[in-house]
Amino acid sequence: MDAGQPTGTTGYDAAAQALLATRLPFEAVHGHILHLIPDSPGRILDVGSGPGHDAATLAARGHAVTAVEPTRALRDGAQALYGSLPIQWLDDSLPRLERLTSASPEPFDFILVEGVWAHLTAAERGEAFPVLAGLLRAGGAVAISLRHAPPRRVGSPIRSPPPRPPGSPNGRAWRRWWTSPPARSSP
Repeated sequence: MDAGQPTGTTGYDAAAQALLATRLPFEAVHGHILHLIPDSPGRILDVGSGPGHDAATLAARGHAVTAVEPTRALRDGAQALYGSLPIQWLDDSLPRLERLTSASPEPFDFILVEGVWAHLTAAERGEAFPVLAGLLRAGGAVAISLRHAPPRRVGSPIRSPPPRPPGSPNGRAWRRWWTSPPARSSP
């Protein structure tokens, strides 16, 4: 693990090859949120993109995808697997997404935060909500998976459903919560 690596990424560098080699059908993992993903090509942010499988599926469907992943082994492996797809790969992490936000990107139509939330403390989650909301276009959607980190992982407990966060400075509010059993496990 890199010295500046977020604490919640502990173990992912060692598990990178296994994660890169394991791919579940996108619809099986995300069936409960498919209706939130734009039908026509849009701008999508995949936060904690891991092995890049979700980013690749979304890019292959015509979306402009920005994939954020702080673990170098996963990010480099994903780029090697999916280098032919138009995906912007970025070394960054929640709660601040400092590299991404400093670039002042156009707002995203959909933001996917898959398998990341459990690795943030409650304070970091509170800090991350307005950051995510500030990156979202009006009428866009954010999907955050709620996993419970295994004992060997650094994580913070999550109650399901989580408390609803307040509206963002942009007036966006979080309106829906879905819970589903985990379709895959983390290292």
